Amino acid sequence: MTSGKLTITIEEARLTRDTETFSKMDPYCVFQLREHIVRTKTITNAGKTPKWNETFSIDVKYIGDDFTITVKDEDIGSDDIVGIGQGKISAMCVPGGIDEWYVVSHKGKNAGQVRIRSAWAPIGGMGASGFAMGSGVNAKGAVDMSGMSGAAQMQAMFG
Repeated sequence: MTSGKLTITIEEARLTRDTETFSKMDPYCVFQLREHIVRTKTITNAGKTPKWNETFSIDVKYIGDDFTITVKDEDIGSDDIVGIGQGKISAMCVPGGIDEWYVVSHKGKNAGQVRIRSAWAPIGGMGASGFAMGSGVNAKGAVDMSGMSGAAQMQAMFG
């Protein structure tokens, strides 16, 4: 399958680059896949060891695409880039998912690593909830069936 629903959890980072001189960094992480961008919350005074543990769902249209991970330090005015990393989304779109550390760099130098876990459900497969993938089951259990065919909606509602 070349498309499906990817669930990623941006767990934590071990950063080697510090953008602050007199205080601790307030880091956050941005994950981008094409036009889909997700951002963790800012962890105030986390310094070089932020723990976000935030989960996001992303619709993957083509597993050959590249993704970008950017770690930033939130500052008044302009946020500083701590490091940027890239990879192929196909590395995350595997049965059983992944739990990996991704390297982020700044100006050609290692700036640390970001730990990401993933779970992959190709379109046409069934998710852990038992709903057809693409049905958009949210955290409260509500189902968004707007992207489903009539038959898939009937299957999701009545089994």
